[in-house]
Amino acid sequence: MKSRKLLSIIAVLAMVLAACNGAPPDDTGGGGGDLSGTEVTIFGAFVSPEQEAFEASIAAFEQRTGIDIIYEGSGDFETQIGIRIEGGNAPDIAVFPQPGLANQFIDDYVDLTTFMDAGDIDAAFSPYLAGLVDRGDGSRVAGWLKVNSKSLVWYPVPEFEDAGYQLPETWD
Repeated sequence: MKSRKLLSIIAVLAMVLAACNGAPPDDTGGGGGDLSGTEVTIFGAFVSPEQEAFEASIAAFEQRTGIDIIYEGSGDFETQIGIRIEGGNAPDIAVFPQPGLANQFIDDYVDLTTFMDAGDIDAAFSPYLAGLVDRGDGSRVAGWLKVNSKSLVWYPVPEFEDAGYQLPETWD
């Protein structure tokens, strides 16, 4: 039961991400038929002001599909998501703040033999981002909601060049 619930969470996240990609809806009004009255809960780590920005970003999806998305943010997401899943109160979708934490939960709760189509993730994201959620066997663990650059390397170019250093072309 736990693996199905988390699988549902991640699969629905992928669908929400695909629906929010800015593409116009298809002839069926969003592809899912009449979903009015459907409620989807999302639990994530971002709180104000990111929460308001996220809610604004899904407004068109809600309007197009009739789905009511209820987002709950917590600064203590890393602890609370485990408590909620173990307690049988998992959200429909969980927005993990880092891939490593998502991998931990996938290892514990998801049956990858019934997981999402890796081709959908590969089509929606760059090869680099898709590779970050690759399980090593070609399966994908999740999609991306947003990406933050937190570790830029700044260096003094003239001094760098004067010393004869070359820019590395690989992480190694």
